[in-house]
Amino acid sequence: MKISKKFSLFFVGFLMVSGLFILGQFGNQLVAYGATDWVAPGSSLEDNEETVMGKIGQGSILDRVSRIDNLLVGVDQTGAVTMRIQKQTERLRGGSEENLSIIGRLNAAEWSLDRKISNEPLIYRITDLESRVTGKLSNYSLETRSKEIAKNVVDTSLVTKVTIPTETLIWVEFVDPVSSESAQVGSVARFKVAEDVWVNNYLVFPKGALGKVRVEEIVKAKKFARNGKLVLSIEYLEAIDGTRIQVLQGDKSIEATASYGAGVSDKARKNLILGSLGAVKNAFFSNSNAVIKTGDQFYLQTEGEHEVISIQL
Repeated sequence: MKISKKFSLFFVGFLMVSGLFILGQFGNQLVAYGATDWVAPGSSLEDNEETVMGKIGQGSILDRVSRIDNLLVGVDQTGAVTMRIQKQTERLRGGSEENLSIIGRLNAAEWSLDRKISNEPLIYRITDLESRVTGKLSNYSLETRSKEIAKNVVDTSLVTKVTIPTETLIWVEFVDPVSSESAQVGSVARFKVAEDVWVNNYLVFPKGALGKVRVEEIVKAKKFARNGKLVLSIEYLEAIDGTRIQVLQGDKSIEATASYGAGVSDKARKNLILGSLGAVKNAFFSNSNAVIKTGDQFYLQTEGEHEVISIQL
């Protein structure tokens, strides 16, 4: 049933599922869906600040834009504020075969060293990598510093454009817990890639890459009356170059999670989000809030094809 460009579902004795992100376990109903007309998140000053510094800056908009310009390239850029913010985003994410993005360079270098990536703000990640790679800290821009780190760790001549096929499976786990008892509508929770995803020997989703979900609807459990319910919208999952990719839990990923659950121990299965099977099980037991725990795992799949810039590692 389509409601306001988004999916919802109802229990009527049984449940039929097709292409929905449905989370359920231990008698709790957890539903997550994505808008049918998904649009990649655009650039914003706040987003760039959080990516670079880990917090939203203080002061006027011009002061804040200048601060990010100086951190990224060492000087103020010219032009309208909106264009400057867009250029900042383009330097941070995506890039090209001739020029990897800042995030792409740091992800490639960090994964080569640690076989996973961290998600600290860039100013902290780059300091850590410089300390380990060159043994000294630089005062240059993040653009220059990221190029120097990448040059010393990976072969930057092996950069290429890679097409991620539609319905590519990604094994992920929640970083932040979410509960229908305490969550607020509009709040954000993070999940991360739990296993590397490769396409034609190119890494496209490194272990540790972050995604986000947003709480759209909450129903708190009511004693002897109803279960708790969470409705979550998937905002994005970041690829190796920082590009934000549309992902969802559809038929293929629901089946993959269920198949994996059938082959693991009861203890391990308790950390699986089993999609429609979990939602149906004990669906009529009440007084139980919907809870997602840190470490809960499940498969997602890509929606459509996506091009990213990767490097042979």
